[in-house]
Amino acid sequence: MNQVYDGGGTNNALQTDTTAAAVVASGAEVLNASGANYIRVYMGNTTQSQSGTLLVSCFTSGDADTAPTTAQLENTIEQTLGSTSNTATVDSAPFTGTAGTTVYVLDPLLIYIGTANRVMLNMAASGGGTWYARYELING
Repeated sequence: MNQVYDGGGTNNALQTDTTAAAVVASGAEVLNASGANYIRVYMGNTTQSQSGTLLVSCFTSGDADTAPTTAQLENTIEQTLGSTSNTATVDSAPFTGTAGTTVYVLDPLLIYIGTANRVMLNMAASGGGTWYARYELING
């Protein structure tokens, strides 16, 4: 089952950050990815036909219960989100827990995270609207 990702912004919104230090300091949820090799990410935006760049930051050292540091960052995977990849329109409740707002959902992304034991999600760039994410960690 996938879960809402708390991106550290208002109502679980993903923060827009451009540096490793900003990603770490964003207050975004740190996922304990031990044993998982992939993360499936379901993205949604409050405005239709938006593009952006999802950052998946992988940390391979340190305790999974403490915030990572930039020194523990192994790599960051950038995934471009096209403005025409919307597949559904849903109420925002599945993404934010807040009902009554439309979210435009994109095709799910399957991203290889290797042996990372912690993962954080952020946006590097956004064409507009507010981005949200749900995630699923996958072993295999």
